[in-house]
Parts: sequence; structure tokens; C-alpha cells
Amino acid sequence: MVRELGTYREEFFTGASTQPVLDALERMVGADMIRRLWIIDAGLFTHDQESAKTIPNRMAWLRSPEFMGSNLTVLQTFAQQRSAEGIKKALIISMEGEATAPRALCGCFARREGYPEVQVIADIEPSLVQHVSEWADPRSTLVAVEHKTGDSLELRSLESHFWDQFKAALGNDAAKHFVAVTDPSSELAQLASRRRYLEVFENPPDMNGAYSAISFLGLLPAALMGVDLQAFTKDATRMAEACSPAVSIDQNPGLRLGAFIAGLADAGRNKLTLLCDSALSAFGPWVEQLVAGVSGRNRGVVPVVNEPVDSVDDYGADRCFVYVRITRDRSPLDDQVDTLVARGQPVARVTLRDTAELGGEFFRWEVATALVGAFFHLSPFDDSGVAASSAATRRFLDAFSQRNSLPKWHSVPPTADPIVELVRKTKAGDYVALSAFFEPTPERDRLFSEIRKTLRNKLGVATTLGYGSPSIHATSRLHTHGPSGVVQLVLWASDGVDIPAQPWSFATLRDAQTLGELQLMQHAGRKALRVQLPSDIDAGLASLLQRLNQP
Repeated sequence: MVRELGTYREEFFTGASTQPVLDALERMVGADMIRRLWIIDAGLFTHDQESAKTIPNRMAWLRSPEFMGSNLTVLQTFAQQRSAEGIKKALIISMEGEATAPRALCGCFARREGYPEVQVIADIEPSLVQHVSEWADPRSTLVAVEHKTGDSLELRSLESHFWDQFKAALGNDAAKHFVAVTDPSSELAQLASRRRYLEVFENPPDMNGAYSAISFLGLLPAALMGVDLQAFTKDATRMAEACSPAVSIDQNPGLRLGAFIAGLADAGRNKLTLLCDSALSAFGPWVEQLVAGVSGRNRGVVPVVNEPVDSVDDYGADRCFVYVRITRDRSPLDDQVDTLVARGQPVARVTLRDTAELGGEFFRWEVATALVGAFFHLSPFDDSGVAASSAATRRFLDAFSQRNSLPKWHSVPPTADPIVELVRKTKAGDYVALSAFFEPTPERDRLFSEIRKTLRNKLGVATTLGYGSPSIHATSRLHTHGPSGVVQLVLWASDGVDIPAQPWSFATLRDAQTLGELQLMQHAGRKALRVQLPSDIDAGLASLLQRLNQP
């Protein structure tokens, strides 16, 4: 099935798995899902009356292209003024679902000359906080604090740390270097008012954090980089029109992608493997957190992003693939995807003309993911996973406040037999989740890539990787309430860097996060192991790789 929409092209190759996709499409059409989505029928997702009351408060993303289209001048004027005032850098402090869109946009778009360099921090890893603190010169840096509510412990700790840093350097002028993006009257809005922030950008209060790419949360960082927001929102508007009930069913891009994912997942192919052009690699983690939200009652879809592509023979019958590329000369990845199609693996291929068309792709994935949730009767807007993770972290911090130490938890070194024994118990359809609580670096990414290839090639299972707070907030609900065949390795290290964050340090907060994640996995009856790496993290990862490669 091939369809072209303007300059955008989508192709679906379903091979022997065509019938489950057609069945899902028929079921979605029969349930009138597109129309019911647009009129915000909560019954699509839940029959629970209390849960149904919250869903209309999460649906502003459906009108976000129109909302942002009327606010582009405000954003562009603000960005131009900051550049004219000598702002050379912009630091985005964010957390949870709100953090992935700024990271995706900053990773996929190039900074225009004369506009600030933008960096996003969404983790409280001490060494990362230290490096970003050194990077952010208060005199030439703007700080944007972005969160729907501002009630995140990690976000408040980061804001307080950088506020103190800027206050020490600039005195009362520090406030001129801080802005906020949040809901009206939120905790963050109140904090910004008390501190006299330069500006507060208010999103619609019914905007869900995970679905906030086309809002002030995503587009303020893009504006600061000098991205062409008119082209971006124009494409998002085009896609919104194409996904509306006014479009025939067979021509609706969101419905087609949703039926592809849901039908294959229902047939056992629930490892949604996203392949992206190198220029679009930052788009993958945004899709991951979005799709991971469709999980619960031992069902759902497991998103697999940035997994190294190797021999196509190593992929099992639990996979489906979506390949997002930009029109250009063929790459080795094109050849590998063609081989996947030839081998009968189900593949959806989306070709964009340029990065501006990501505006439409963000919106299409939001529609498709919402429909997948409706198909499984799971609310994709349920943020209970983040709430549970935050509560678990808080319990351990409360214990720390009483004893001045965190409770002990069994850990093993990277060469320990229990690691090998645990991963070898995986079976077809399971997956291994690697959760790393330390700062990412190119070398660590390379080592993890080899670890993931080893696990996939030897065991035939999918693998996922996430770093720190963003990983917890994106996938905690998936790991504890989604498909049960997960083996999680929580890797952490004490790197010697410790930054105070009253009344505890960032290192203590990070360690409490790891314990909270392990406790939630334990309570859910899932398999998880804490792996303590040495202070030389790279050497520890190399040791783990070597151990996994042994017979």
C-alpha cells in the first residue's frame, strides 16, 4: 500500500501479516474511532467514570497546530529580542513527557546563524548537572523552565540549582534570564511570579505533557534556535486536516499508522521497532515515550528505538518496523529495510521531503498512538506511571531524611553470574530493558550498542536503552504494567561528583530513583537486577559486554 500526501510518501508492506492490519482497520472504522476521537469521546479509552472525567482535560493537542499558528509572532519576536540582547545560549530545564519534544526538535533541526545554542537538561545525574552548569554562562544564557505543573521534584531541584547559580553571578538581574512554559496558575507559574521571571508562556491547561510537541513547550526551544516555525506549523496543520473525520478512511494517515501498529501488536508483533535516518535519530525517543504510554493490564506496545541494525535474520516474529527517512540518496539503512521487506517482516516506510515535515509527523504519531490506545481500550493519556515513580522515589528520600542514608538494595558487579542467568531466561517475545543512571557519552552509547547487539543476536530478543530520569518517566508504566516479558538491568555508578540540592544531593536523588524503579518492578512481579558499575563506567560496561559474549 503506497500513498502520497503532497510531498509526503508512506508505504506499508505487511507480507504474511496483512490480515491482522486489515482486521484492526475494520474494527477502528466500525467503532467510528476517528470521529469519536475528534469529539473527545472518553468512552473510546475507558468505561470507568472517574478515569473518563480526566480525558477531556488532556486533549488540547488536537487543536495545537491552530493554537500555535496564532502564537508564532510572539515566539519569533521573543527569540529575536534575546539574540539582539546578546544571549548566546539557551538552557531548557524540563522533565517527564514535556522534555522529549524539546530534545527531539533541538536534535533534528539545525541552529540558524545568530541564534543561541540550545541545550536541554531533563536529568539530575550529578556529572551531567556539573557539565551543564559549566556550559551555562549566566551573563549570556537564557534559562527556560518547562513543565505542565511544576510539581516535579527533579524539576524543582534543577530550577533551584540554576537559579542559585545565576543569582550568585547576576544578583537581582538573574530573573531577566529566566522564563517559564507552563499551565495557567500552576506551581511553576506561581514560582515564576515570585521570582519575577522575564516571561511566562501559558499553554492551554488541557494540553497533555506527552502530547505537547506542537505547543509552547516544543516550539519555544525551536524558536530560540531560529527554526522556521511557519513551515513546521503549516505542515502540522496539513496533517491535522488529513487525519480529521472529513477525510475518507482509506486516506487517513493517522488511522492507517494506528491500524498497522495495533493490528500487528494484537497478533503478537508488539515490539514496534522505529528506524530513523541519522538526521532524525532524536525523533525516536519522543516516539518511545509517546507509545510507551499505551500500556497496562499486561498489554500494550513496546517501542524499540535506536537499536543497532545488523543482520535481519536476528529479528524475531514479535517485531514490526516503522522507517522514517528524508528524501536523499540511498543509504545502507535503505538496503537493510528492503531486506526486511523481502524477508516478510511488516514494515511501514515514511519519506519526508525535509525536516519541516516533522510538524506533520509529530501530529500523525499523536493520532496513531491515541487510536492504538483506543484499540486496546487503554488510555494513552494516563500519567499514573510517572506519579508512581515519583512517589516511590519520594519514599526512599523520606527514609534518607530519617536515617541520613538510603536503604540497602542488593547489587551485583557487571561480571556477575546472576546477570547472565537472568538474561538467559528470556524467551521469544520477551525484551531486555537497559536503564543507565549515569551521564551518556559517545563511548557509552557505542558500548551499549554492542551490548544490545549481543543480547539480540544471542537471545533473539528486542532491547531498549534509557538514561536516568527521562528513561524512568518514559517507560516506568510500560515496564511495570505492560507486556510481562521484560528483564530490566538497572545500571548505576558512583562517579564521585556530588552537587547539593537541599535537603539532599543530586546523587542521593538519583540513587533514590534507581531504588524506586526497582521497588516498582518488584511489586509488579517483574524481573529486575541492580548492576553496580565501578567508578570507571566505560570499563564496567566493557566488562559487562565481555561477560555477555562468553559462552
